[in-house]
Amino acid sequence: MRTTSTRAIQFSLVLGILAFAANYGVPKAASQDAGWVTLFDGKNLAGWDQVGESNWRVEDGAIVVDKMAGKEAGYLVSKNSYKNFVVRVEFWPSDNANSGIYFRCLDPKKITDRTCYEANIFYQRPDPSYGTGAITRYI
Repeated sequence: MRTTSTRAIQFSLVLGILAFAANYGVPKAASQDAGWVTLFDGKNLAGWDQVGESNWRVEDGAIVVDKMAGKEAGYLVSKNSYKNFVVRVEFWPSDNANSGIYFRCLDPKKITDRTCYEANIFYQRPDPSYGTGAITRYI
């Protein structure tokens, strides 16, 4: 019994050390290294166009939205287009949120899962085929 407990502690320590090393050993996409573009500076939405009616704003260094003014969904669209990219996102949705990140849109003014690829964010979705991280449809 004691051996199992000691091994569990050792295993936990090794995992902690690996997690610490991975955090510092892997470059962050938002770094200032040559070739990387930071899309959000934590201060304002100057690099973004708003499409639709939502109350996008910056609070405590994060982009926040919590309601729609009308029936249409609202989106933030990068003012620049990118041919090749890596997107790193931290997302804290409510339990009942149904959201996503759209990319490679045919028209940045008309955003749907039929005109863009969508990486879905929907934790409580009953059908797991389009759960968080899934690409919802293929254009």
